[in-house]
Amino acid sequence: MPIPPVDEPLVGVNKAASRLGVGRHSVVRWIKVGVKRSDGPPVKLEGWRVGSTWKTSLAAIERFLAATNGEAVVGICVRTPAATRRASESAERELIARGA
Repeated sequence: MPIPPVDEPLVGVNKAASRLGVGRHSVVRWIKVGVKRSDGPPVKLEGWRVGSTWKTSLAAIERFLAATNGEAVVGICVRTPAATRRASESAERELIARGA
């Protein structure tokens, strides 16, 4: 595994996920497995294991998005558990109001 660059500040997967609008598990998967592309081999997000956590850099995220042409995050819609619960409760109220 390569050594992290000293000129790029590292960020945790939670911050990276927040920046990308995806879940933290997606970021870890992109570091470990990468993203399949239709025109070549998978592209991995540069990441480094620091202690028991994964780290990446904002510059690495930019390189990853450039290499995948943004395909990695297109169409991903991630809801937090709380947002999922609120949407479910709202749908239930709407069904009750309609008499279903």
